Amino acid sequence: MEIQTLRSYQAPPETYMPSYAGNHESDEPFKIHHRPLIRGLQLEWFKVSGESAEMRKEAGNDPAALYSALIESDQIAQGFRDRFIRAHVVGASGLTDGGEPIELESLHSLLIDVAELGGEVITHILLGGQMSEDEGKA
Repeated sequence: MEIQTLRSYQAPPETYMPSYAGNHESDEPFKIHHRPLIRGLQLEWFKVSGESAEMRKEAGNDPAALYSALIESDQIAQGFRDRFIRAHVVGASGLTDGGEPIELESLHSLLIDVAELGGEVITHILLGGQMSEDEGKA
């Protein structure tokens, strides 16, 4: 086997059927295709979450400081969510835009703009990509 083949290998996409807006009960449910969890983004998620908690803690009981911390934390988290979706989501099936299959950029925009749907997909990828304690021992 060629080394270049090994270097360029990507794991096949996984499929997730969101429950958002009753998708599970739909006659034609849509599915999101995504890459397995990228370890670097998992570590960044831990960092973003920790920094957000630290900012809120430092603000203490000062309402103005807490408000500023929440705004800054939300901006950092939104930037992360955008990058996370673009890095992981590779397509969809059963989802159309004007009768045509949705294009990747439109799918990314949808998942970013519809926070509940995007959040569900992100949560699935994050939780689906974590090793259990037993798997970590193997």
